Amino acid sequence: MSFVVDASALVYANIANEDAAARLRYRLRDETVHATHLVGAGLGNVLRRHVVRGTMTADHGAAVLRHAPGSLSIDTP
Repeated sequence: MSFVVDASALVYANIANEDAAARLRYRLRDETVHATHLVGAGLGNVLRRHVVRGTMTADHGAAVLRHAPGSLSIDTP
């Protein structure tokens, strides 16, 4: 099965400690994921908002930005 993901969902999967986030991480790992070619820019923007709001540290945001795209197989059109 495949599904479309946006940057907010990727960040949620990487930072939330909830059952829904765990289920999303499982799907991201085991299913085909599609995203726009701008998902990387969106990911940076969402992470920046979390850092500015103080809901994550800059170091944590940078780590998510470095590792999230590389750990996923995302098909872009």
